[in-house]
Amino acid sequence: MKTRADVKKEVVRWTILDAATSYGLIQKMELIDTLQRIGVDYHYKKEIHELLRDIYYDTDGGSDDLCITSLRFYFLRKHGYKISPDAQGNISSDDDDVNCMITLYNVAHLRTY
Repeated sequence: MKTRADVKKEVVRWTILDAATSYGLIQKMELIDTLQRIGVDYHYKKEIHELLRDIYYDTDGGSDDLCITSLRFYFLRKHGYKISPDAQGNISSDDDDVNCMITLYNVAHLRTY
Protein backbone atom coordinates (compact mmCIF):
# COMPACT_ATOMS: atom_id res chain seq x y z
CA MET A 1 0.00 0.00 0.00
CA LYS A 2 1.35 3.40 -0.98
CA THR A 3 1.73 6.05 1.62
CA ARG A 4 0.21 9.45 1.19
CA ALA A 5 3.67 10.92 0.54
CA ASP A 6 4.30 8.42 -2.27
CA VAL A 7 1.00 9.34 -3.90
CA LYS A 8 1.89 13.05 -3.72
CA LYS A 9 5.33 12.36 -5.21
CA GLU A 10 3.71 10.58 -8.14
CA VAL A 11 1.30 13.49 -8.69
CA VAL A 12 4.23 15.92 -8.82
CA ARG A 13 6.16 13.54 -11.09
CA TRP A 14 3.23 13.49 -13.55
CA THR A 15 3.02 17.28 -13.38
CA ILE A 16 6.69 17.52 -14.33
CA LEU A 17 6.26 15.03 -17.17
CA ASP A 18 3.25 17.00 -18.40
CA ALA A 19 5.31 20.19 -18.24
CA ALA A 20 7.88 18.68 -20.59
CA THR A 21 5.30 18.38 -23.36
CA SER A 22 2.78 21.14 -22.82
CA TYR A 23 4.33 24.00 -20.84
CA GLY A 24 6.15 26.99 -22.25
CA LEU A 25 9.73 27.94 -21.48
CA ILE A 26 8.97 30.27 -18.59
CA GLN A 27 6.55 27.80 -16.96
CA LYS A 28 9.19 25.05 -17.10
CA MET A 29 11.74 27.30 -15.43
CA GLU A 30 9.26 28.41 -12.78
CA LEU A 31 8.41 24.78 -12.03
CA ILE A 32 12.08 23.86 -11.58
CA ASP A 33 12.61 26.94 -9.42
CA THR A 34 9.64 26.07 -7.22
CA LEU A 35 10.79 22.47 -6.75
CA GLN A 36 14.25 23.69 -5.77
CA ARG A 37 12.99 26.38 -3.40
CA ILE A 38 10.74 24.02 -1.46
CA GLY A 39 13.53 21.46 -1.28
CA VAL A 40 11.98 18.47 -3.05
CA ASP A 41 14.00 18.60 -6.26
CA TYR A 42 16.16 15.64 -5.18
CA HIS A 43 13.12 13.37 -5.64
CA TYR A 44 12.86 14.37 -9.31
CA LYS A 45 16.46 14.64 -10.57
CA LYS A 46 15.81 12.69 -13.77
CA GLU A 47 12.67 14.65 -14.65
CA ILE A 48 14.33 18.00 -13.90
CA HIS A 49 17.31 17.00 -16.05
CA GLU A 50 14.92 16.30 -18.93
CA LEU A 51 13.25 19.70 -18.49
CA LEU A 52 16.65 21.41 -18.43
CA ARG A 53 17.64 19.58 -21.59
CA ASP A 54 14.46 20.88 -23.25
CA ILE A 55 15.29 24.40 -22.07
CA TYR A 56 18.86 24.06 -23.37
CA TYR A 57 17.73 22.97 -26.83
CA ASP A 58 14.79 25.39 -27.02
CA THR A 59 15.25 27.40 -30.21
CA ASP A 60 13.27 30.30 -28.75
CA GLY A 61 15.79 30.58 -25.92
CA GLY A 62 17.36 33.62 -27.57
CA SER A 63 14.44 35.77 -26.54
CA ASP A 64 14.94 39.47 -26.05
CA ASP A 65 13.00 39.40 -22.76
CA LEU A 66 15.35 40.12 -19.86
CA CYS A 67 13.57 37.83 -17.37
CA ILE A 68 13.43 34.81 -19.66
CA THR A 69 17.00 35.23 -20.83
CA SER A 70 18.46 35.70 -17.35
CA LEU A 71 16.46 32.81 -15.85
CA ARG A 72 17.41 30.50 -18.71
CA PHE A 73 21.06 31.41 -18.40
CA TYR A 74 20.93 31.00 -14.60
CA PHE A 75 19.32 27.55 -14.64
CA LEU A 76 21.55 26.17 -17.35
CA ARG A 77 24.74 27.47 -15.74
CA LYS A 78 23.63 26.31 -12.28
CA HIS A 79 23.11 22.78 -13.53
CA GLY A 80 26.43 22.58 -15.37
CA TYR A 81 25.40 23.28 -18.95
CA LYS A 82 28.09 25.07 -20.88
CA ILE A 83 26.42 28.15 -22.26
CA SER A 84 28.10 31.30 -23.45
CA PRO A 85 26.78 34.70 -22.39
CA ASP A 86 27.29 35.82 -25.99
CA ALA A 87 24.81 33.20 -27.20
CA GLN A 88 21.97 34.82 -25.30
CA GLY A 89 21.07 37.30 -28.01
CA ASN A 90 20.12 40.92 -27.62
CA ILE A 91 18.45 41.83 -24.38
CA SER A 92 16.06 44.72 -24.46
CA SER A 93 13.79 45.52 -21.58
CA ASP A 94 11.24 48.28 -21.62
CA ASP A 95 10.14 47.68 -18.05
CA ASP A 96 12.19 48.01 -14.88
CA ASP A 97 11.29 44.69 -13.29
CA VAL A 98 13.26 44.34 -10.06
CA ASN A 99 13.04 40.53 -10.02
CA CYS A 100 14.60 40.34 -13.47
CA MET A 101 17.43 42.61 -12.41
CA ILE A 102 18.07 40.53 -9.27
CA THR A 103 18.15 37.34 -11.34
CA LEU A 104 20.56 38.94 -13.78
CA TYR A 105 22.74 40.06 -10.86
CA ASN A 106 22.77 36.51 -9.43
CA VAL A 107 23.68 35.07 -12.82
CA ALA A 108 26.61 37.44 -13.08
CA HIS A 109 28.11 35.89 -9.96
CA LEU A 110 27.45 32.26 -10.85
CA ARG A 111 30.49 30.37 -12.03
CA THR A 112 30.90 26.89 -13.36
CA TYR A 113 34.14 25.01 -13.06
